[in-house]
Amino acid sequence: MRLRAGAENLYKATTNRKLRETVALELSFVNSNLQLLKEQLAELNSSVEVYQSESSEPVMPMIPLGLKETKEIDFREPFKDILKFHRVGK
Repeated sequence: MRLRAGAENLYKATTNRKLRETVALELSFVNSNLQLLKEQLAELNSSVEVYQSESSEPVMPMIPLGLKETKEIDFREPFKDILKFHRVGK
């Protein structure tokens, strides 16, 4: 915020056209970064609201997880070995 205020003061004070263009570019960059930060902060605040409930009931937040990739496994051979072992042992 201080960088923004300083750049705005420089923009107002300077008469050099080239310097004004540079400062205006920097101001637009700072403003877009500030807007992005505000959006991220709003997103964080909405996530934290779950934990700040005034309800007496405990709230369990849901945690989003990505889908896991699964592979087919043929259990026939390992089970055959186990069954053979147990049949022979009796």
